[in-house]
Amino acid sequence: MLNSILKYIADAIKSIFSAKPAEISPIQSNPIQQVPDVGIVAPEPLSPKPEVKMMDLVDAIKLCVKKYEGVRETNGKNRSPVIDKIITSHGGGLGSAYCAYGACQIVDDLVALYASKGHKVSFDIYKTGSSQTMWAKAKDAYKLGKPKAGSIVIWKHMNGNWTGHVGICLSDLEGGGFKTFEFNTSPDNHSVVRDGEGAYYKTRPFKDVGDMHILGFIDLQKAMKVL
Repeated sequence: MLNSILKYIADAIKSIFSAKPAEISPIQSNPIQQVPDVGIVAPEPLSPKPEVKMMDLVDAIKLCVKKYEGVRETNGKNRSPVIDKIITSHGGGLGSAYCAYGACQIVDDLVALYASKGHKVSFDIYKTGSSQTMWAKAKDAYKLGKPKAGSIVIWKHMNGNWTGHVGICLSDLEGGGFKTFEFNTSPDNHSVVRDGEGAYYKTRPFKDVGDMHILGFIDLQKAMKVL
């Protein structure tokens, strides 16, 4: 019995060591593809922001005066909601003559218009309700002897009073005259009215009219500073 058991164990051990090992299939590997060395790719430079071209000053003035072309005195002498605002926003009293204040308003509107288009500007103009003070305070470098589109024209009474009139010049000298837009005047082109009933486009002769003498023109282009 013991011999039979020993023989069984011996045969089992022999069978284990004589068995042929199972073949193991080789692992299939995919070769890593070579990636070409392209180096560090620099980011594309940002395109510069396109520069916004400044509007021509004369075109800007014409755009600014347009909204006042229908202004008329409706609440008494030198009074209307728009006129009152123009006068008081520049330090004047209600009912004051407003030709110079109107010119100051156009200068303010120009600053706002350019700002709305991305340009910061200022105008080296003395803002006042007096035509004569405006001329006296203007720098000689800005003063002109002839009409120029984009300037402020100043008249003076020849009777010696410290009074006169102001307009916005919209054209150069043309056939002996020039075009304007004026506050506190009348539609009559035959006289220079400094205390009329509204704002009007005018054609003025380049000469003395009645007792009104042209002192000169203040060049807004020269007075404009781009900040």
